[in-house]
Amino acid sequence: MRQADREKLVINWRERWHPFVLQILARRLPVKADVADLAQEVYLRLLRVDTLDLVENPRAYVCRVAINIAEEWRLRLAKMPIDRSDATIEDTLAAPGNLEDWLNQQQNRQVVETALMSLPLNHRTALVLHVTRDLTYPQIAEHMSVTRRQVKRYLAKAYDRLRQDMIGAGIRPAPADTDNEQ
Repeated sequence: MRQADREKLVINWRERWHPFVLQILARRLPVKADVADLAQEVYLRLLRVDTLDLVENPRAYVCRVAINIAEEWRLRLAKMPIDRSDATIEDTLAAPGNLEDWLNQQQNRQVVETALMSLPLNHRTALVLHVTRDLTYPQIAEHMSVTRRQVKRYLAKAYDRLRQDMIGAGIRPAPADTDNEQ
């Protein structure tokens, strides 16, 4: 099947079943912000299939691709859990002078987590890889199949958005370190 024919077919399927794809993804994903990005991944994957014209039940095929992508994304998120190594409530209550600091820290963490989850998928992925896995820009670029320059843009926009959200919540961000591209 020619690429042009494949593109027309995928566009047709997208027009017919896009709301259905969004619904499938929304039911299976813990973070609703990921739905639109992963819907695009469905169509990108379909474009890579050489034999789309042989699919007997296109709606079921699109559905299966969406389910597979949602499951892959959930597994990927499970491998990168958010670190919740907080002091326990009992420890905090044992030192009442620290209670206010602990509550502020919890509020700050919630603001950061909410801001992080509201980032576009590519921005969040680049940021998580950079911060939690300490990957360099070239390593992130290779992992995400984008250019180093695009990684730099993703990170700049992610940090800017997080900074704005923190300021909007009344949290004073720490001074920015000069980030090496390595």
